Amino acid sequence: MSGPRLAAVSDLAQTPPHDTEAEMVTLGGMLLSREAIEDVAGVPLLPGHHFKPAHQIIHEAIQDLYEHGDPVGAVTVGHLLAQRKQFVQAGGGTYLHDLIASVPAAANAGYHARIVREYADRRAAIEAGTRIVQLGHEGYGTGAEILERARQMLDSAVTLPGAAGPRGMDELMAAVLSRLESGIPHGIPTGLRDLDDVIAGLGAGELILIAARPAVGKSILTLDVAANAALGLGLPVLLSSLEMSAEEITLRLIAREARVNLTSLVRGELTGRDWDLIAKVHDRIAASPLVVDDAPECSLAHIRARLRAMARTSPAQLLAVDYLGLLTGPKAESRQSEVAAFSRGLKLVAREFDIPVLAAAQLNRGPEHRHDKRPQKSDLRESGAQEQDADIIILLHREDAYERESARAGEIDLIVDKNRQGPTATVTAAFQGHFARVVDMAPAWSPSAHAQETSAA
Repeated sequence: MSGPRLAAVSDLAQTPPHDTEAEMVTLGGMLLSREAIEDVAGVPLLPGHHFKPAHQIIHEAIQDLYEHGDPVGAVTVGHLLAQRKQFVQAGGGTYLHDLIASVPAAANAGYHARIVREYADRRAAIEAGTRIVQLGHEGYGTGAEILERARQMLDSAVTLPGAAGPRGMDELMAAVLSRLESGIPHGIPTGLRDLDDVIAGLGAGELILIAARPAVGKSILTLDVAANAALGLGLPVLLSSLEMSAEEITLRLIAREARVNLTSLVRGELTGRDWDLIAKVHDRIAASPLVVDDAPECSLAHIRARLRAMARTSPAQLLAVDYLGLLTGPKAESRQSEVAAFSRGLKLVAREFDIPVLAAAQLNRGPEHRHDKRPQKSDLRESGAQEQDADIIILLHREDAYERESARAGEIDLIVDKNRQGPTATVTAAFQGHFARVVDMAPAWSPSAHAQETSAA
């Protein structure tokens, strides 16, 4: 009897249930009105719930335009798809108009979206059921262990990624107290002890901005934190580099890990000792779970696609963007509106994928007009929205960037000017630009050690 049952499950898996007409009406309605988009989002229906790949692409384009506050219609969606080189894959302009024409009079997009979601849930159940059948036949582990794994598969089939839904305080208290009892850190360590003492690491769902004037060190610190997570902790990291090429990033990683002068690497003027140092770190860098994306035209949708691709094998635990101001997106009415959309979009990415997002940001010329040259969060260039969206803002200041003979040459101040979950403070670290890294000051000179000495006195 087991043979026919298995065959039936296999047949269902080969012909997944779906309703193409309901998918078309849903998308057509979304192209016609913003109210329909909101109704569909409330189902909730995500791009991946569509069976037809073209519909997934179109839904994602509509969703991204809506999130940016841009007009949604056949023309704007078609333009965005063309920018992403997905226009033909989505069926072209004729198909977009076919979607609109498929909407009957007084059609309810939310109603049809629920039909699409119903079929998506059925496909998920079939997939989970097939895997459970295979699990039972393989027989690995005890019966209780197999049942527990089966329950987990069913849970994953009914859980909507990125939207756990409202939770009661009993569940929240249990989860929070469990984490506290386990001693699991709040966030991913930055690699700088004194900075972690202030911000408690990079927390999931947080947007952390590293802001500075040009050539002060924001790219170095952004890469340094990303490298610490990937090479030091073994965490999958996506580094979206809009300013430097992947080769430039790699040279900086080599300088950081091998302690080889970055200028020598760039010029190719390496000694035998340099090559020995590089050989020692080669395997460590090559095996690290750091993914570098240096696509010249990088949008929020592009970043989401990269994160989803990584999720199939090694879900990213950190996203680093260098830098926010170079992101691309649909044309906005002003540069301020455009940067505000990028800022809000990165915060939504942090929440959607439940990971910290570390983004470098540019400051305006405000610090240069002050006597001490120290930056403030109000100096964030082009948009105050960055200040509002960020959970943590770290401003960088180096006296030797303005005065080469400064007594504080080689030091960098990390000014934590906003910290939603903790205090603000200034942390001093050692800036080693020739090795493309920022490190803690020697213990005798660190702010924490200085504070302890002052307290003892």
